[in-house]
Amino acid sequence: MLGHLGFTLTPTSFFSEIACLNRAANPSEQMANNSGDNGSPCRSPLVERKYHAGTPFIITEKDAALPIYVMSCFLLPVTLCRKLDKHMARFWWGYSVDKEKAHWVSWRNLCRSKFDGGLGFRRFEDFNQALLAKVAWRVWQEPHTLLAQVLKGKYFAQTSILQAKRGSRPSWGWTSVLHGRDLLQQGLVWQIGDGKDARVLEDRWIPGVRREEVCILPSAPVLTEARVESFLVPGSGKWCVECLQQCFPESVMQRICSIPLPVRQIPDRCVWAWESDGEYTVKSGYHLALQISRAAPGWKEEVSFFDMGFWKKVWGFPLPPKLKFFVWQLLRRVLPTAEAIFEKRGQNPTEVRDPPEDGETLSPRCPVCWEPVETLEHLFLSCRVAVDLWNRSGVTGVDGMAGVSNFALFFRSMVEQDDGTERIVRMVALLWRIWKSRNWVVFEHIQYDLTCLVRQFEMQVREWMAFVQPEQVPVLQRRISSGGRGPVQLHLALPFSCYVDGAVAPGSHGAGGLVIRDGMGRVCMVKGFYYAGIVDPFLVELVAFRDAVQWCLGKGMDAVWFYGDAKGVIEKIQRRDARDMKGGAYLWKLRSCGGSIGLLVSLLLAGMTIGWLMR
Repeated sequence: MLGHLGFTLTPTSFFSEIACLNRAANPSEQMANNSGDNGSPCRSPLVERKYHAGTPFIITEKDAALPIYVMSCFLLPVTLCRKLDKHMARFWWGYSVDKEKAHWVSWRNLCRSKFDGGLGFRRFEDFNQALLAKVAWRVWQEPHTLLAQVLKGKYFAQTSILQAKRGSRPSWGWTSVLHGRDLLQQGLVWQIGDGKDARVLEDRWIPGVRREEVCILPSAPVLTEARVESFLVPGSGKWCVECLQQCFPESVMQRICSIPLPVRQIPDRCVWAWESDGEYTVKSGYHLALQISRAAPGWKEEVSFFDMGFWKKVWGFPLPPKLKFFVWQLLRRVLPTAEAIFEKRGQNPTEVRDPPEDGETLSPRCPVCWEPVETLEHLFLSCRVAVDLWNRSGVTGVDGMAGVSNFALFFRSMVEQDDGTERIVRMVALLWRIWKSRNWVVFEHIQYDLTCLVRQFEMQVREWMAFVQPEQVPVLQRRISSGGRGPVQLHLALPFSCYVDGAVAPGSHGAGGLVIRDGMGRVCMVKGFYYAGIVDPFLVELVAFRDAVQWCLGKGMDAVWFYGDAKGVIEKIQRRDARDMKGGAYLWKLRSCGGSIGLLVSLLLAGMTIGWLMR
């Protein structure tokens, strides 16, 4: 199989060459192969290491990127992908030639998003498919390229790549492209124009409803070959409510009626549903592939106490990366306490003999206060070192913590109180200091000194607060961004500045508004807009910008700086991408709402500026 991919090495030796992470099954053989002139082993610095803040960067940006060119061209064997995953997991948890450390969380769960309880690492099998889907996307979107023409002439001369078959004797390259095409089909959705191309039952065109979930009423007519145009009022750009009521239940009909329709006749088009601009990206494709893999039989799904919003707040803490990882360990209960170690071995710590039996060096007792079992809750909340430090820390809201039975829920309640940055920093610094003092007792046999610990705790808080405290500059100057080109100043010399925003009432309607200030920063004009039936936040922001530009031009304002917090909308306009200007999904949406594309294009050509205003 590897010979087809251009490899002359075995999977194991291939990865050993590119990443220096593999070791042979026989440790003595590996040491002999890696020994220097003096016989001492020459180990890679990646093999034996302690955790540091750059470890996630090495995994995601260095090691995982080494085979990226091959993965973007060919489908790698599943066995090779799993070997790569195995080596990455070993590198993360640490291993030496003669000993391998415990893997507290499976690699599959580490590959979940940071906002889903993982660490955002890449699973090679899914990443490979996402890269190949990019190739399929380019073949589909750019049919005049040499690769697209060759593949079309050989494999799908009479159809498109979306309907192409594998054929009788396909090349491995074509098989790889089809593997990416399968992922692409899972994320494509139709944007309705004139309704002549999108099929009612076979295609995905209803927001939030998959193709196989489309529910048809028993009294509905036959819709096997029906097109979406059969539910449109000819020439009006409106949905035929009576036709929809005959075929779909109320919930589906409301979703269909929320789809905006163009005033003019525009053909239907397929876009990538996982990006607001409709363009495929490897990042969104990988997340879709990972989601599909997690839904497959045999995948062990973990139950989490936390939702995506809480994890976003945790990873947004103003803390060094090492401390964020420490908080993640706390919430995932993977710190190596005595309870966790014995449970990892499959033993109940309350049933372990104490003192330890012959050959056993680990006791289930707390090494500080010698309580029967060292649990996470005991170590950080009820141990005498923890209680003394909490009492002197100045952290509020910790009453009754001694009776807490779940540390993760306690931590969540503390975070949700949201008393400011300093409180979060003090709480995490306190937990870190407790863990460090415990490790001093276990590994260095140094008994803690309360006065010394409090002094170190306060010093650490001051250092971290100096690191995370934002520079005290005027708010308007600090929070304006020019879309990746660094901060910009407000040009008060210009006559007017226009601030635009949009919002959505879920399931109901959208609204937009603008505020115009003069050169002295005084509010001189305010205007609001109402959008019935538009519930897509990205679309509402777009239409609000369109109406703001149109309103200002109608007032004779030809020197206006526009600002908004919709980063995706503003970046698209600032890029001045010719492909986006002519056929991008976001300008297609403007056209579908009856707006003029020329408004935003002329705004750029006239030298006027749009800036991103951070929230």
